Amino acid sequence: MSDSMWVRSPLAVAGNPSDRDSGKASAPASGGDFSDSTEDLLRVRYKLTPRELQVALLLVEGLSYREIAETLKISFHTVNSHVTAVRSKTGVPAIRKLPALLRRAR
Repeated sequence: MSDSMWVRSPLAVAGNPSDRDSGKASAPASGGDFSDSTEDLLRVRYKLTPRELQVALLLVEGLSYREIAETLKISFHTVNSHVTAVRSKTGVPAIRKLPALLRRAR
């Protein structure tokens, strides 16, 4: 994996405008339940953008849309758009089923 990818947590990206504007991807805030290889698999298999992956992982961690918006310094509507894209790309009928999909992807 290149050094330019997965270098900052969502909190760091939210707090550092130069990283946020550069389009660098981020690992989940907790470092959490999912390995880099799982994240890579999701990006490749479902063609999630770095931001869609961030939003998906934060949802799995239990953050609300508003909390994600605040964390990533994006609007609530942008979070909703990313969630819609994640649902479309992964085929999950409801975002609450996303954790099961992520566990199966491991």
